Amino acid sequence: MADAGDEIPLEQSEAKHTGKKKAPTMRREAQHLKNLALVLKSSKEAMEEARAAVECASSALIELQGAYNAYKLTITRMLEDCKKELQSAMMELRRADKDIAEDRANRKELQDIRKAVIDSFLKYRLISKESSVIGIKMMGYLDEAPFKYDCMRKYGNEGYWKAKASMLLSVWQDELKNPSWRPFKTVEVDGKTQVVVDEGDAKLMQLKDEYGGSVYSVVKVAVTELRDYNMAEGYPVPELWNFGERRKATVVEALNCVLDHLNNK
Repeated sequence: MADAGDEIPLEQSEAKHTGKKKAPTMRREAQHLKNLALVLKSSKEAMEEARAAVECASSALIELQGAYNAYKLTITRMLEDCKKELQSAMMELRRADKDIAEDRANRKELQDIRKAVIDSFLKYRLISKESSVIGIKMMGYLDEAPFKYDCMRKYGNEGYWKAKASMLLSVWQDELKNPSWRPFKTVEVDGKTQVVVDEGDAKLMQLKDEYGGSVYSVVKVAVTELRDYNMAEGYPVPELWNFGERRKATVVEALNCVLDHLNNK
């Protein structure tokens, strides 16, 4: 029989038995709580890191916003400056257009005056070439004197050379109207491109070989004048001319010459 001191009360026995049964559950709960504590600790650290990252991003965003505002201000000022420059350029362009239009109008007016003076010279025969250095020169028209001279030198017989000179003059005047004959070439003089008579042109060379330099030179002059005045049609064009200085005469020179002529009548 067991001693009374060795007997375990029924309540303690049941409690101990219950404790043994609950121990695994309690250990699991304790482990769960431990794990939960670790998760919470990790979450807290993650939240702190996230908060720091947000603060850093916020600071960077503020700096970026400041840089953007400064850039926007710079661009705005640049656009304003460009707008002012464009407006100024447009004003200059309008003034230039106006000046060009006025210049064209003035040039047209001068051309009309010049044409009126030329027409008056031709219509009323105001001044003859023999009586004044200022008169009308037909640009592109062949001077017959060199043809007579070279034919007289070449053929001698008066009746023959006159007929030959007249025929040669007519042939070359027609040749000047020939649209397929354009004896020009492009050369560079002092860095500038110029169009000049091609002295090596076959027809010009043949003319020079057969009749000499006088006729050759007068044809060169005539074809150059036509190029400048009326190459498309090939017909001579009247021009006010200063025969003394061998250049175009100004309208003022022509009018002064007419006035002098009228005063001396």
